[in-house]
Amino acid sequence: MTARPFPAVSGCQPFSDLLFSPRAAFIWNHTRKTVAWMNPAARAAFGLCLEDFARSLPAALVRRFEQCLDKQRGASIKVKAGGAAVQCAVEILKLAGGQDGVIVAEICEGGAPQLSHGSGKKGKGPEKPARKPPVPVREERALPPARAPALTDEEMRAFKAIGRKVRRLCKEKSRAEADAKAAVPLSPPAPAASIDAAPAPGRAAAALPDLFAAFDLVIFLGKELDIVRVSGRPLRLGWRKKALSEKRAPDLLAPPEQTILRRMLKKLNDAPARIAKDTILILSEAGNGTPCRAVIGRSQEGGAAYFLALLSLDLPARLRKQHALISMTTARLAA
Repeated sequence: MTARPFPAVSGCQPFSDLLFSPRAAFIWNHTRKTVAWMNPAARAAFGLCLEDFARSLPAALVRRFEQCLDKQRGASIKVKAGGAAVQCAVEILKLAGGQDGVIVAEICEGGAPQLSHGSGKKGKGPEKPARKPPVPVREERALPPARAPALTDEEMRAFKAIGRKVRRLCKEKSRAEADAKAAVPLSPPAPAASIDAAPAPGRAAAALPDLFAAFDLVIFLGKELDIVRVSGRPLRLGWRKKALSEKRAPDLLAPPEQTILRRMLKKLNDAPARIAKDTILILSEAGNGTPCRAVIGRSQEGGAAYFLALLSLDLPARLRKQHALISMTTARLAA
């Protein structure tokens, strides 16, 4: 949380112990003008959650924090919020990213430091606080140890949920980086022109392979959605090129997936979008289903009106039940 180790506050426990300390403590991020953290003891003392406590801090207290940062030294102040008033010690610390902040912790009995501001007398400047003799170490050890409040079940569940979310985000980021390295980058200028406008005869053969290199199968369709030409690796989806040439695009889809295809075509024809994309389930020649990322757009290559590019995916959660139902229906029909 901090850019450097935090020193002891008023001779009491270090920053690492404030989470389970019975003393109320919180961190004020002066750069963002908000409360960055507060321990369970502070929530219990003021009776407020983090957001409500940040809104309830008075403007005078924020100015005191700014004075401590300008003078680069701590002070002793009284924090009033939520109907409670707690005498606290203020120490300066650097937050992550070089942001300015202070940590405010409740002062133990007999350990309150002198204020660093003026004495309040008129006509005189600020006076230096009188030094108190250091408290003997034996007296500090003689104080009875305070029991730290245990975390509630809700707080423990929140900590575990944050850990699970961080692990999931790390896995997704690693997977995305691996996919980005494996994928062939598309060339934006040439493919965009080849989708909407008829490419030049000499450039068509070179532009289309670059555009569809990342897909497993590209099907060129006529106006009636009949298959005009096939390019790519149809065996990845369980088809032979000769068998595909005798089919129509709706023949490759189950009835629920045909609705998705019609919706993609309607979006392509009604809106000025160049392409429409969705996830659909492609049936193989044997009747098995394969989830694919589908991209459909207009084409004038070889007399085709549309192109349908397919990339096989892992089975998503929304298609698992449908995949099982299609496999069961296919097995019954074959029997």
